[in-house]
Amino acid sequence: MQVLDFNKAILDEGCQALADGRSRLLNLTSLSLKLFSNKVGDQACQPLGDGLSKLVQLTSLTLILDNNIVGAVGCHPLADGLSKLLKLASLSLKLFNNNVGAVGCHPLADGLSKLLKLTSLTLDLGNNNVGAEGCQSLGDGLSKLLQLTSLSLNLENNNVDAEGCQSLADGLSKLVQLTSLSLNLYDNKVGAEGCQSLGDGLSKLIQLTSLSLSLASNNVGAVGCQSLADGLSKLLQLTSLTLVLRVNNVGADGLSKLIQLAKLHSNNVGAEGCHSLGDGLSKLVQLTSLTLNLRYNKVGAEGCQSLGDGLSKLVQLTSLSLDLEKNNVGAAGCHSLGDGLSKLVRLTSLSLNLNGNKVGAEGCHSLGDGLSKLVLLTSLTLNLQDNKVGAEGCRSLRDLLSQLIQLTSLSLNLDKNNVDAEGCQSLGDGLSKLVQLTSLSLDLRRNKVGRAEGHALKEKLQHVAKLEIRHLL
Repeated sequence: MQVLDFNKAILDEGCQALADGRSRLLNLTSLSLKLFSNKVGDQACQPLGDGLSKLVQLTSLTLILDNNIVGAVGCHPLADGLSKLLKLASLSLKLFNNNVGAVGCHPLADGLSKLLKLTSLTLDLGNNNVGAEGCQSLGDGLSKLLQLTSLSLNLENNNVDAEGCQSLADGLSKLVQLTSLSLNLYDNKVGAEGCQSLGDGLSKLIQLTSLSLSLASNNVGAVGCQSLADGLSKLLQLTSLTLVLRVNNVGADGLSKLIQLAKLHSNNVGAEGCHSLGDGLSKLVQLTSLTLNLRYNKVGAEGCQSLGDGLSKLVQLTSLSLDLEKNNVGAAGCHSLGDGLSKLVRLTSLSLNLNGNKVGAEGCHSLGDGLSKLVLLTSLTLNLQDNKVGAEGCRSLRDLLSQLIQLTSLSLNLDKNNVDAEGCQSLGDGLSKLVQLTSLSLDLRRNKVGRAEGHALKEKLQHVAKLEIRHLL
């Protein structure tokens, strides 16, 4: 592969020279051209497009133009040049923050629609004010690429509303050969109506094995969760799912309908949304990898009940990341989570974030009981920051850790938890049993742990090759 990487501004004249040079490399089949943050404007795009159009033997192209000033006008010559590369099978085009707008989306989509041999496409149009009109163009263009098996589309911060979602969903629903899809709609105006369209469209992509869907900060709500859950529950071939719904007012009921599908960070999911999530996720019994981000969503103990019930059905999971930071989980919620997670006995990797959730010693005991069943774990990340764990909670953690003897990597955050010398002693006793550990990160800041306790811990953990203990008072 020919790689050209420019980290200084080349301006319009530089693009002309670059284009002239590239036009002489007529036999290239693979090219990566990195021009991000280079003040590339619409005038530079003309020679750049002309140069690229000569490289008709290309089968793989990466063109990175993030943080330039391409604009709608510059999109025309770029699209014209790309449309000539009829042998392309793989294309990565990154135009993040370029003031493309709806007007620029039209020629881009038209140009892309000519590349009928594409099987893999990455298109980054984040922060470009695409809007509903631009989504219409993109949907129409993408719908022609029937050979696509892998698609990554970034439309974050683009004023995409329900109408735009309908256009995107209509286009995506035609790509029935897709096995991998990443769709980022972070910080738009999707709402419940947009989720209905997305759910309907995605439900047609029954060959998908990997899906990443980010709808953070979109006012999805419980109703939107229901629609998403209904659609995603049709994707029975999924083995990997990341669903981001943070800040979306999902609620516990919505969560229960989506639980086995999603990452829901900051979307006001709540208990109602959790119910919908749980119902939907429980259908995806082929999942081996799941990332679920429900940070800041008012999940509560009721939502955790739905989450636990839904997750317990996903017995093929080997990797799980669950982020419930600041969701008022409490001890009761920990009990439900522990019960659900205890069924996932094939897990080898688990990341659980319960920062700021009033877990307490009782919650630690419930979590410990559940997680202690996961004896195949080799990697564990457990964030219990600011949860009043105390010495009693540390004893429960000691008992848990002593069971997980296959662990090779552990990250344990107990920042701000009233951990004292007694708690530190318990932790050390549990950690010393993990003779397979090669990497340990232990955060004990803002506790009652001083240098003496930190030194004693390190003495017990001399067998760990990579050791980090943070214990400043």
